[in-house]
Amino acid sequence: MSSEVPPPPTSPPPPPTSPPPPPKPSTPSVLSTIAAPIKVQSLSAALAKKKIKSNSSSLDSTGNAWRMQEKAKSGYVGLSNQGATCYLNSLIQSLYMTPNFRNAIYSWHYDKNLDGTEVRCIPLQLQRLFARLQYGDAAVVDTKDLTKSFGWTEAQAFQQHDVQELFRVLFDALNRAFTRGDTQRVAPIQHLYEGTLKDYISCQECKYIRERSDLFLDVQLTIRDINTIEDAFKQFITPDTLEGDNQWACSQCNKKVNALKGFKFDKLPYYLSLQLKRFDFDFATWRRVKLNHRVTFPLNLDMSQFLDQKNQSAKNVQTSETESLTENVTQDSEENIYELFSILIHSGGAMGGHYFSFIKSFSDGKWYKFNDTSVTEMSEKEIEEIYGQQKEDPKKGCENTSLEARKKTIANNASFSTTAYMLIYRRKTKTSDEMQYDAECEPPAYIKELIKQENDQFQIEKKEYIRKRDNRRLILFY
Repeated sequence: MSSEVPPPPTSPPPPPTSPPPPPKPSTPSVLSTIAAPIKVQSLSAALAKKKIKSNSSSLDSTGNAWRMQEKAKSGYVGLSNQGATCYLNSLIQSLYMTPNFRNAIYSWHYDKNLDGTEVRCIPLQLQRLFARLQYGDAAVVDTKDLTKSFGWTEAQAFQQHDVQELFRVLFDALNRAFTRGDTQRVAPIQHLYEGTLKDYISCQECKYIRERSDLFLDVQLTIRDINTIEDAFKQFITPDTLEGDNQWACSQCNKKVNALKGFKFDKLPYYLSLQLKRFDFDFATWRRVKLNHRVTFPLNLDMSQFLDQKNQSAKNVQTSETESLTENVTQDSEENIYELFSILIHSGGAMGGHYFSFIKSFSDGKWYKFNDTSVTEMSEKEIEEIYGQQKEDPKKGCENTSLEARKKTIANNASFSTTAYMLIYRRKTKTSDEMQYDAECEPPAYIKELIKQENDQFQIEKKEYIRKRDNRRLILFY
């Protein structure tokens, strides 16, 4: 089965300098750009016309010297940027550094009759990419084979996308590839990343509750006027009051009543993925904006305070047969403490920017900065630098500067910042379903043999590069 990953919605490009292009007759609004649904586009015909070339060679067309570097002592490898694929690189590195996810990918077996061609098989290309990161000799690996399996064109590598949207569409494609159309099968992603959220309405008169359970892969937290992750969670679970013209028709009271409508966390996943909604829409200026203010988050997050604490009476709860997915989890706080291990960071403004990641290695307990081709060790203290900007007096420190310079400084501070965008936590305790992916796995033998061949080719190319570098041709004129 071949699955396609449609590219996430493209952020609007930054305004041109001069001259501005003529307005298009049907330009979508910024709101449609933010909330536009993802459409699956079939690019098979376009890709079929192109010749797929092997990417095993460590040298590109320009012979970049950095591709000849050996893997660092840390053992971690960078990913080359195809043009604007930093968002992809930061997510792939985070998934690779997740042991359970990597083991699940390695344990998958390719079947040509079920999974289609190798070029268009996402789990297979992810296997190969992970194997290159783990067993390859080169310091940098490219992702072209993976993006081709998505069905993306080369032009799409130069478009700015959103990493959270990629996270969702990639997981959806992997779920379909792992289950191969069998709805009874459970993909590893469901065991590791899916939680259950209750959507409820509670009558304020008879206390009758109607609720529905929904699955979630990540939690999107509103951070406008919020300064901590804990406060964002409190706002997320705070119910809205339905009153006045918005009263709810209670089936028990047989009339419209005041009610509370909200969400409750019923079952938390092993890996808890959070998105900080830093991209918003300013209705005053009618523009897409980025919220750069300071939002702190802990290294250890206690989620027990945000779970559903009440065991509702059966007669007061109406749950659909297809929506009754799970029982309430144990509310012992020790079983709901999460440790932060991955931070996906956005640097720039609302119209575009750059993604990179801070990731904690479970093997040595150290934090590393993954920034495309660069992988460097970092201190835990550096995490505080991506909380966001402190609110300061705009006039402070500007007494001796011109009015125009002060305006420009204030505008830059309001438009650009390097801040945490996605956080991934791992629960400190495990269930039996989650433990099945603990066993260390290796990629299939034929993939390891492929990596060995690529390593041999890399060493040959490296020796040739060194020979040419150290033996310069001199031409003498006399």
